[in-house]
Amino acid sequence: AWAAGDGAIATPGLYGNYIDNSSINYGEYLAKFFTENNMRIDKEEHEPPQIQSVNIIANQDNGEISVIAAVSDDDTVDSAVLTLKDSSGAIIESINAELILNEGIDCALIDEGAPDCGAGDVYDEGEEECGSDICYQGSVIINEVFSSVAGGIYTVEIVVTDNKGLTDTEIKTVTVEPENVLPYFQELNVSVVHEDGIIKVTGTAIEVDGSVESVDIILKSKEGEVIEKIVAYGVQEEILIFSDNINDEGIGYELEPVEFSAVFENIAPGEYSIEATVTDDNGATATKTKTVKVDGNSEKIPPVIEKLEVTVDSETGLVEVTGTAIDNNGERGGYVDAISLTLKSSGGDIIKQVDTLPAVICTTAEPGVCYYETADFSENFENVPNGSYSIEAIVTDEDGLTGSAIKYFSVGEQIDTVDVEVKAVDTDTVFVEDDTVFHAFNISNNGSVDAHGVEVIVDIENGTLVAEQVAGCNRITSTKLKCTIDQLPYDAPKILKVAIIVDDIDGDGNYLRSTATVTALEPDLNSDNNSDSTANPIQDEPGTEGIKEEPKDGLGGSLGLFIGLIAVFGFVNQRRRIK
Repeated sequence: AWAAGDGAIATPGLYGNYIDNSSINYGEYLAKFFTENNMRIDKEEHEPPQIQSVNIIANQDNGEISVIAAVSDDDTVDSAVLTLKDSSGAIIESINAELILNEGIDCALIDEGAPDCGAGDVYDEGEEECGSDICYQGSVIINEVFSSVAGGIYTVEIVVTDNKGLTDTEIKTVTVEPENVLPYFQELNVSVVHEDGIIKVTGTAIEVDGSVESVDIILKSKEGEVIEKIVAYGVQEEILIFSDNINDEGIGYELEPVEFSAVFENIAPGEYSIEATVTDDNGATATKTKTVKVDGNSEKIPPVIEKLEVTVDSETGLVEVTGTAIDNNGERGGYVDAISLTLKSSGGDIIKQVDTLPAVICTTAEPGVCYYETADFSENFENVPNGSYSIEAIVTDEDGLTGSAIKYFSVGEQIDTVDVEVKAVDTDTVFVEDDTVFHAFNISNNGSVDAHGVEVIVDIENGTLVAEQVAGCNRITSTKLKCTIDQLPYDAPKILKVAIIVDDIDGDGNYLRSTATVTALEPDLNSDNNSDSTANPIQDEPGTEGIKEEPKDGLGGSLGLFIGLIAVFGFVNQRRRIK
């Protein structure tokens, strides 16, 4: 210390506590100076907190954005604020994040009023003490979720602050895809052609936010067994057409429905379900189910001999017979039960009869199991003398119904050939009750010998066959008729009349037509003449469009009487419209 008046001259305002008038106590002054200076030198320098990692997860199905971040600080992380902004910068939501200690120990954060625990320590409310061995607040985890977020592009801003007020900021961009909207069926229609065992499925499907990838149609039995699956529609490149109109969902498109169709054929009578599934380009699906019943014909369809062939070795007298039988003409289930073959002389005497058991493909008639049931058969007849013969094959199905076919042949000599033909009779047609008309065909044999087993197939356009036809004719489908003439003399033509129901025929080109094809078991000399078709028998004549006449000639509108007159007198060359 210096004596008063010695040493430095005091400067007014500088450490006035040490100034005595114009003098200063240098001892106290320097002691205070170095103390303050040492405190400045020893003051600890702090680093700001650091956001070490950020993971942003967008869950488009739930409309959520999850934010997971790890933060470190050399002392204590005090707070973290997460801010979600849209593409324009507008704030959608802010979250004061919960700070989760990275050490995994359940410690309380330092809050106002808690003791000053010092650097690296935290106050534990449960223990009411401080200590670095309890937990460390300098490393925390942030795990927060923004909910109910619509599709779009967003930024997530993370701002963390430590206990010294220092901060760190991180900004991330995230895209939330809009929620995938399920496709749906706009229409699903199921129709049945009962007599033919056909189920038709049509409809339209729509996908709002993409494209339809496929439409699958599954036919199931009543018990749920899958019978058949049809891919009714494949990939469509684009079904959304850009539009100026914005719909209720905020989508600026017009929806173009996808059309699909499927046809299930040869379905046995019974109850079924149709399961339709539409899939979009994101794999999302929608399913719709409808039940359907197939009634079928009131009468069961008999089996047929589809093929009957005879091979003859005249030198040895060996006759080999082969063929194929089909139940229900290959339609709608059933199976062949037995086949018999009968060898007859030209006079009709039975020479030999055998029962041949075919190789039955299936033994049940469950729906979807026994479609197109066929059975092949083969039999040899040995030492057959020279002469003319016939082989008759009779097939019996599981229901006891039968079908037959005859083949004529000779051993040691060649039989004469025949020449069969068919021509349409007068094309004028008379309308009768219930829109039923008759088409007539003249079946003739121009050869020199009688024809046997003459078969006539009639196909109908723009109409359906009446269930009851003339004797010897079987309705194969609603538009196909098969008639068999056992014997057709070469000098006695036969008239075949076909009853047809006409629906919605107009005068604009939609005319009723029927086509007949004739074949004989014997070789035909001229097969080119075996087919003919009617003209347009119900085409309106000029000036008569829409004219309907009342019953004439005493018919009184009676269908029964009219058919009786037709049977006695044949067709008359007059056009009549009798309703």
